Amino acid sequence: MTSHSPGPGAAAASGRPRVLVTGFEPFGGDPGNPSEHAVRALGTQLDDLADLTAEILPVEYARAQARLRELMAETSPAVIVCVGLAGGRAEITPERIAVNLAEARIPDNAGAQPIDEPLVAGAPPARFSTLPVAAMAEAVRAAGVPAAVSYSAGTFVCNAVMFAALDAAAAIGASGSPAPIAGFVHVPRAAEDGGSPAGGAAEEHALPQHLIDAGVLAAVRAAVDHAGRSPMAGAARGAVGAED
Repeated sequence: MTSHSPGPGAAAASGRPRVLVTGFEPFGGDPGNPSEHAVRALGTQLDDLADLTAEILPVEYARAQARLRELMAETSPAVIVCVGLAGGRAEITPERIAVNLAEARIPDNAGAQPIDEPLVAGAPPARFSTLPVAAMAEAVRAAGVPAAVSYSAGTFVCNAVMFAALDAAAAIGASGSPAPIAGFVHVPRAAEDGGSPAGGAAEEHALPQHLIDAGVLAAVRAAVDHAGRSPMAGAARGAVGAED
């Protein structure tokens, strides 16, 4: 974990940028969550590039958003990459946009199941990722892992955390401090978890966990390497739609 820092986006004592990466615990009765494994697997693999804070968030609308904002205040990261599961996808997918909407197909892990509710009252209806999403997708493909840019983070807790990160980053920028770049990456189910939702049929396109881990590492490294460049630059090859 990084230590507390003097200002948003400030470099650590090492001179490397502070980077916050989050995953999620299992939900919906699943035995595991590939995003949790991938985030924990980062370990020391970014030591040459960044000072990493990694944390696993609860799959709960209220607690996940609150904890993400707390982590941002505690660590003052320059780069924020949140990671979560999108069942039914065949690729690792950096997200372009988060919507200011909570609408749950299933209850979260606290039993909450909001329908047609704003995440942040008075905030814009949507916020675009400030991560270099096209470069991240390219980096994941270069690592030998399927990837595409996505244009829908859904309306479950993944989207809520992405919106919270971008909303908090916008507030930092509005205060006159350097705003961190922030966004979200969805990953497919892991073949080791059976490649299926709890009680469901196995999904054809589940990926081995080691490929998910490699793809998340490549995406995070690209986010740090390309910080400051337009997140809209690059070809959006193989773009995908909504999460499961």
